[in-house]
Amino acid sequence: MYGKRGPGVPLRDRGRVSVTTDIAAPALRPAGQAPATRHAWAAFEDLPDPVPVLVISWHRSATGWQAWVVLVVDDQAVTRFLPASQLRPAHTS
Repeated sequence: MYGKRGPGVPLRDRGRVSVTTDIAAPALRPAGQAPATRHAWAAFEDLPDPVPVLVISWHRSATGWQAWVVLVVDDQAVTRFLPASQLRPAHTS
């Protein structure tokens, strides 16, 4: 038994979720290279300045690439899909 709720798969035995996080043009990563989340800036029509977001994953839609992001609104974490056109990298290396 692994925990209070009964038998299950411990975290160390679970597989990793693959996440592609390149801004503007998500691409496949070479085998063995660990994916990572990425900080970015998001532009919203109703706000004068870009807002910092964390890109969690990318999804291809009929209209192009969309990022699943987390942002803070009124001290609450909010998740939503944003089109790639609304995002730019927070810093480039």
